[in-house]
Amino acid sequence: MSKQLIDQIYNQYLILQDSVRVVRKASSEQLNHLFKNTVINYQTIDDDVSNAIEELEGLMIVSLFAAFERWLRDTILLKSEILLTVMPEEFGKELFILASNEIERWRTKEIIRLFTFISKEYSMKMIQITDYRNWIAHGKSKEKLPSIKTDIQTVYQTVRVFMEDVEKVL
Repeated sequence: MSKQLIDQIYNQYLILQDSVRVVRKASSEQLNHLFKNTVINYQTIDDDVSNAIEELEGLMIVSLFAAFERWLRDTILLKSEILLTVMPEEFGKELFILASNEIERWRTKEIIRLFTFISKEYSMKMIQITDYRNWIAHGKSKEKLPSIKTDIQTVYQTVRVFMEDVEKVL
């Protein structure tokens, strides 16, 4: 996984956002025949489209962040290959296998904290975005609101800077 996948996901979001603009334009110009054989109700289109955009943005944040989490884990596993050089050899190999198997259970916030060479500002932003992503992915509980509410563009930009900063050092 790489920055290209993050870029691809964000681009897909922009395409979907443009598609919604086209739907709104068609509605405002009373091109209601375009909505035949669709689930779009042109009488409630403004509310329906606004709700769809909000849901879409949340899903795209989850998708983009999932790709970032995969990149984080892959980056750590790549650096963990040094464990294969630990002596005795069998111990190093088993240690690497254990790390490889367990990394999927590691909490994303804890992984982010491993990158101590990243500015505190970006590390804290990434932790807040992690909380926001979790809030979306687990049903947007009204009782347990995240510390921030963010948008896809901010998530994309923050993730990209974090990845670039890690790649500069590693």
